[in-house]
Amino acid sequence: MVKQYHLLNLSRKDIFFAWHRTTGGDKAVLTNTCSAINGWTSRSTTQKVLEGSVRSLYDNFAISTHKSPADMAGYFFAIIFASKSNSVPAAFLVLANTVADPALKAEIEGIIAKHYNPESDEYDWTALLGDPLINSCFKETVRLNANIISGRHITDDLTVKVADQNGDDVKDVRLRAGSTVMMPLNMLHWDPEVYPEPMKWIGTRFLEQSKGLLIRNTDKMRAYAPWGGGGHIFLLSDCGQCPGRSLAVLEAVIKLVYTLARFEVEPIEDLPAPIIGDRYGGGVFKPARGYRAKLTRRKTPLVPVA
Repeated sequence: MVKQYHLLNLSRKDIFFAWHRTTGGDKAVLTNTCSAINGWTSRSTTQKVLEGSVRSLYDNFAISTHKSPADMAGYFFAIIFASKSNSVPAAFLVLANTVADPALKAEIEGIIAKHYNPESDEYDWTALLGDPLINSCFKETVRLNANIISGRHITDDLTVKVADQNGDDVKDVRLRAGSTVMMPLNMLHWDPEVYPEPMKWIGTRFLEQSKGLLIRNTDKMRAYAPWGGGGHIFLLSDCGQCPGRSLAVLEAVIKLVYTLARFEVEPIEDLPAPIIGDRYGGGVFKPARGYRAKLTRRKTPLVPVA
């Protein structure tokens, strides 16, 4: 008899993970939908994470000058859309790419074990969220898969020089005040002059020791902007970046930590290719299919690497 679980409801005790369990509970299909498994984390931890994130998003709106009912409805509808359409596949891709690299997975499992307290059954989330390798894996995932368009409003008439991909055929282009310029950020994130092998996921790319090897020319150009930047209609404390970026990171790290802590994950097929097509601005790329893997529940806790 095949038992299949597809958990879709989200509550304050949940972490974000989806799986379909088959006979015996030893095989599973990781899907690109982050759903819920109750009881893996304490109410206090997750409740603080979610309530704090929602409160910060509301505070961002409250200090804005755009406060009409239509503005509020549009703002929170966009948050609901973005929190599922972008952070869900991003969290899936962080986990899927990590387990596809056995050496990297083992190293991250050691990091998770190091920051786990078996007496309180709690994790040091501050340390995990600040870990360089985990951060590098997340940054590499959104670099490769963030299908984002950055918009700029032209406030004054100006002329810019535009060339072809080889730097030739330079032309003057007039931009009129009141116009909006849209640029796919993949132009930055897939630039081979900055990221050698730009279409390859390399989890260690954003580590300090990778500068000059896996990331180049960052002193000459800004080539990483998955959260946008510049002026923003909501007055954030630091800059005009996506107000939900912290929640997206939390979702991905929570999913990664609890999955690897509770299960031994072994891929049984290659990673699915992303659906790219010719459309830009659709958010994080979605995988073309599911990702089959064998999940075996751990009988003993992870052990820190010596």
